Amino acid sequence: MFGRVLKTGKFVLAVRHKFRSNKRVDRSTAEWLTTQLQMMGPTYIKIGQFISSRRDIFDEKLVEAFRGLQDAVDPAPVEESTRIIKERLGAEMSKVESIESRPVACASIGQVHIGKMRTGQKIAIKLRRPGARDCLDMDITILSGILTLLEQLKTENISETRELLDDFKEWFEDEMDYTRELQNYRLLKQNATNSNMVMPEFYDRLCHDDFIVMSYVPSKKIRTAKLTMTMADRKRLAIELMDTFISQLVVNGVMHGDPHEGNIGMGGDGRIVLYDMGNVITVNKSTRTKLRQMLFEIVSGNYDDAIGIMRKVDLFEVRDDAKVRQLLEKYAEYIRSVDVKVFSNMSVDSNMRGDLPVKFNGTVFRIVRVFGLLEGICKDLDPEFSYEPVLTKYMQVVGGNGNDYLTYRVVSDIRKVARMVVERLEV
Repeated sequence: MFGRVLKTGKFVLAVRHKFRSNKRVDRSTAEWLTTQLQMMGPTYIKIGQFISSRRDIFDEKLVEAFRGLQDAVDPAPVEESTRIIKERLGAEMSKVESIESRPVACASIGQVHIGKMRTGQKIAIKLRRPGARDCLDMDITILSGILTLLEQLKTENISETRELLDDFKEWFEDEMDYTRELQNYRLLKQNATNSNMVMPEFYDRLCHDDFIVMSYVPSKKIRTAKLTMTMADRKRLAIELMDTFISQLVVNGVMHGDPHEGNIGMGGDGRIVLYDMGNVITVNKSTRTKLRQMLFEIVSGNYDDAIGIMRKVDLFEVRDDAKVRQLLEKYAEYIRSVDVKVFSNMSVDSNMRGDLPVKFNGTVFRIVRVFGLLEGICKDLDPEFSYEPVLTKYMQVVGGNGNDYLTYRVVSDIRKVARMVVERLEV
């Protein structure tokens, strides 16, 4: 452990020195830190991925650089992996004909082995890497100890850093909880309404705290599949992909929370395949209705009404109406273009914590991260991709059905007229 403490200490000092001498984060600094995180190993790669989801706190260049961080790790020893699976399965192992010793995919937390049931069904076994939890606990303990030392030295911003470390630990532990992933799968499956999307089937009786057993659903990466697709098919797939996730969020209230390229594929039948249910976002019915109403008002250009709705949802805390209005105007333009440059001339500094005109809770940033990842995939499929064709159909179901929609519009219009009358009477 001493060697790890020493390595971590050197890393922390190097980062502090780098950012102390460079007040503004440029691309080379972001790339340097990306490389350092990769050299530090799985926990730090995950920290980088976590940072990429917190656009409210971190510089845009860091967020963009870390978004591309991949889990590049060697597989766990073959004998140990297969031994764990066989021991945990116990008598249920009699239902399994074979398990391939070498994993087909490796990440910082888990690795996937292919197997075969005695019925002939091909399966995939997602195993938590032996020692992954111990590695995380050790790294977090070391980092926490370093923060305590820096606190005693009266170093600035340490309390905020400790909060982030606690948030990260909770996020990472959720990903390592395979019992939770099984529950998330059931939740997504129960609320699935899109016939163009498929997920592996889980074998509940074979699943364990250390691994999940599911049906083997092969697919091609979207980046590979697009090479043999016409532009028309690529455009269709981009819209279909975004539609799947918007539907999960605003209609079903249960959305896959980590749609990076490794977790999305295209099956042989042309359907979208979703993997890894470790991270799921849930939104209750009342909030979903208000989100649909808010989207409608933003797309319609009714920014004051959108702000009024934001005040009724616990996902937002509006601090400055004028600046939020400016933000929503830019967001409406962004929906049409999916071009982040629309925000470049804003007077609001969106990279400093506390300076945002609206405060978002953690759920919002998880949602933002999801659509940030999806946008990258959709723009790669179709450089002209826009949200507008996808959102159009949801604008007609603002309240959940046609009658609710009409009621909502009538009430909204009456309120507008009432405000106008009051304003004129006051004059």
